[in-house]
Amino acid sequence: MAYSIVSIANMALSHIAANSRLESLTEDNIAASEVNLWYDHCRLLTLKEYNWNFARRRTAPALHSEAAPAGWFYRYQLRQLRNRAGDRERR
Repeated sequence: MAYSIVSIANMALSHIAANSRLESLTEDNIAASEVNLWYDHCRLLTLKEYNWNFARRRTAPALHSEAAPAGWFYRYQLRQLRNRAGDRERR
């Protein structure tokens, strides 16, 4: 089930027992401005924190320019892998 940004914001506001409910992120109130400030940052942190199936990038392996070893049909190049958060180690 897909949730809209406004519904996610309203769930977060209810979680902290805020007395306001948003109809739109363009409202001129403190709750909407705080959601606009924090939503993208928290979304990106959540995506980087876990190896989500939908957020994976898949690529086809590149063939190596040299011949394959005896008994094998293909030889592939190994590429340097980085996690999505850059070079920092995963916890």
